[in-house]
Amino acid sequence: HGYPSLVSPKSVKLKDLAMPASEDNDSVAQGRPGGANSKVKYVKVLCRRALIIIVSGAVIVGAAVGVSVLLNHGAMEAYEEYDTTLSDQPDQQRLLDIAEQVVLACSEDKLNEDLSGCQDICRGHMCCFEEDEYSCEDDEDKNCAVYGACEALVEDTLANYEDAMASEQDGGV
Repeated sequence: HGYPSLVSPKSVKLKDLAMPASEDNDSVAQGRPGGANSKVKYVKVLCRRALIIIVSGAVIVGAAVGVSVLLNHGAMEAYEEYDTTLSDQPDQQRLLDIAEQVVLACSEDKLNEDLSGCQDICRGHMCCFEEDEYSCEDDEDKNCAVYGACEALVEDTLANYEDAMASEQDGGV
């Protein structure tokens, strides 16, 4: 009775591995090759090969998972930065819209017509243009850059004051 070669495991058939107990015992007792010992050795070799293939596959899968996790971690950090920028966008757009309204309301033409529109929109932000301890220019919550056009009110008020002083001096002399 011949046994499959150890070199080609594809030729192994289950029936070749399962011999009746009496034949195994006879082969072992007579010391013939191909007895139960050679079958056990052959099964051990097959098991080792299978184990090597399984372990190699597990190492490859583990390495792939590790690389994937590292790549995804970097991608998540990049996405979080991108997402933070996107979440700030509505606020940035809102601030840009406010700045545009301030510029329109506080333009020289509008101030010559009516100061109230500029005054209404700038109320609460005039501290941005103070030069003493009442200045809030460094307070980020005040968004002084957005309300920069409100400075026209300060300039206009100063100009009106100077004109009033000059006319008072001219009238008084």
